[in-house]
Amino acid sequence: MAHYKTKCQWLFVFVLFFFVCCLFIYESVVQAAVATIDSTVNTSGGSHLGSTPATVFISDQTGYTFYRDADGTCVYRKTTDGGASWGSSVTVDSQTDCIGGGIWYDRWTPGDSTGTYIHIVTFDSGNSDLWYTRLDTNSDTLTATVNATGANQGGLFTIGANFPSVTKGTDGVLYMGIQDGTDSFVIKSIDGGVNWTEAGTNPFDLADDFLGLRGGDFLVLA
Repeated sequence: MAHYKTKCQWLFVFVLFFFVCCLFIYESVVQAAVATIDSTVNTSGGSHLGSTPATVFISDQTGYTFYRDADGTCVYRKTTDGGASWGSSVTVDSQTDCIGGGIWYDRWTPGDSTGTYIHIVTFDSGNSDLWYTRLDTNSDTLTATVNATGANQGGLFTIGANFPSVTKGTDGVLYMGIQDGTDSFVIKSIDGGVNWTEAGTNPFDLADDFLGLRGGDFLVLA
């Protein structure tokens, strides 16, 4: 009986020791700090919605995030310390009716392991146009913003109702598209974003459809 009692006591001590160790480990876990990227973003919540990516990390320390700022322009900020701190806003699209956008990083395209460009689509509510800008991450140089929808595309873009996409095919062709209830379309550029034309028959049948690629591979933006 004494032997059984001793075993129970040792079992109790072991369980208690295990519990204390687990509690200590739990309390010692370091929680990631919350970093403010920009405290003055645009307050229209719809400007920050959409399925198209808006943030990319090109390494474990260097990242870019794109968004609509308080004055209605579309901007980006950069971090070089893994997101702990972020630099000042850099204007991508200076229109004050820029209502959102999205990005595509070269190396997201299958087979591209050396590209350095971030392709940026933005859109406005004044003229309901899609705009293209390119950022070279080697030098943080932006190209001039190009109106990509000058080929008789229609539609009426509003905050929270339309969501643009941009991507690069495996053949290097750039595609942009937008989902709109009145005139959805896909356009393409074969010269690095300088000139844009409609990419064949409109693949969208509803305002909540997907964007498909041509040229060997298909990417679905959902």
